[in-house]
Amino acid sequence: MKTIDTILQIRLGDEFFGIDSDDSNQILRVPIITSIPLTHRCLNGIVVLNGKIVPVLDLKTVLGIGSVDITQDTSRIITLNIEDDEIAILVDEVVDALNMDESKYEENISQDSASVGFYKHNKELIQIIEPKNIIKKDMIESFSPVSVDKLSNEN
Repeated sequence: MKTIDTILQIRLGDEFFGIDSDDSNQILRVPIITSIPLTHRCLNGIVVLNGKIVPVLDLKTVLGIGSVDITQDTSRIITLNIEDDEIAILVDEVVDALNMDESKYEENISQDSASVGFYKHNKELIQIIEPKNIIKKDMIESFSPVSVDKLSNEN
């Protein structure tokens, strides 16, 4: 397993998850998401970030635990690079960035789980997930990202 120095503690419903902060590019308030019909059920839509069209995946739907109810107060998108594609994941809340204490971490030996490990923080158990292990190419392959500049040059 790779060494994780800092995790982003995220909330999905009543559960806490963590991702390696090194895997994230940006954490943003949820912008306007444009729906795309006939795409994977996990694909919430697309957003324009820094002139690029980026697919947004609902992390709760990806994990099979419902769907994010977007609120401007707490909901966020986190941008990641998965297999050379920039994507955004939609979460209920980014709670904190936590420096990892190895003594509070236990690796998950199960290969069939979305969790690669568990981190004990205060009274919470945070499931550590590896986005590239749970976000599959078919979730976004029905959508092909293009640059906004390319779209405007075609007219």
